[in-house]
Order: sequence, then C-alpha cells, then structure tokens
Amino acid sequence: MRESRERAKKKREMVKQLLADSRSGVLEITETPDLESVPGLVEDLNDFIGAETTDMDQVVFNERPPFRMADYRAHINSILSWDSILFSEIAALIDDLRDDKIWRFITLIYMQHDQEVKLTQHENDILVKRVYHEAYD
Repeated sequence: MRESRERAKKKREMVKQLLADSRSGVLEITETPDLESVPGLVEDLNDFIGAETTDMDQVVFNERPPFRMADYRAHINSILSWDSILFSEIAALIDDLRDDKIWRFITLIYMQHDQEVKLTQHENDILVKRVYHEAYD
C-alpha cells in the first residue's frame, strides 16, 4: 500500500514538473495589435458581436443621454407638495420612457435614503410623500 502511494506521489510530482517546464513565458505586448494583420478577423469579430461597420470611429457605444440625478431630484422636488403623489403621476424628463422610469426610481430611492421623501407600496404603484423636518422651519 505504501509503495502504491509513493508511486502515485512520484507520478504526480513528475506531471507537475512536466507541466511547469512546458509553461510559456510572459507575453509582453510592446505595440498596438494590428487586427488587419489576420485576414478576416475584423469581419469575423463584427459578425460575432453583430456590428455592421469595420470603422471603429463610427461605432457608438452609448447613445442615450447621461443620467443626472440632480436634474431628477430638482424635477421631483418641483412636483411634490405636502400631499402624496403616485410615482406614475411624476412626469417624464426624457423621451425614453423606460430609462426615465428607471432614473426616477433610482433618484427616489436616494431621496428616501436622504430622508427627503417616504416611499410606500400602493397596489401596483408607489406612493411618494415629502418628509417634514422641523429643523427646516
């Protein structure tokens, strides 16, 4: 039994050494890779990601307007009175309704964290209420 374990241990050590010896060195990239040097690579990559252009200057990665929480916070504060309002009643700031809804919700979560508003589930909507602080009198 001991001999079997010693043979297995010796074999593992030989395999470890063999793998360590066959390992390649560090690849140092000293210049910008030229994708055109491999024929068809750019087209294959474009097909893979679904891009229709090979000119990287024309590729637009983010076409949407940036999210500016300060704008949404000001917009929400301008709408809120001391009465509650439903989330769905807060007017959109941008044309993309999906993004606008996400950004309004994120802003309200931060406003609740800062204790500016209180959010309450109201059926399939959210009830938004301004928080009264005596310190602001």
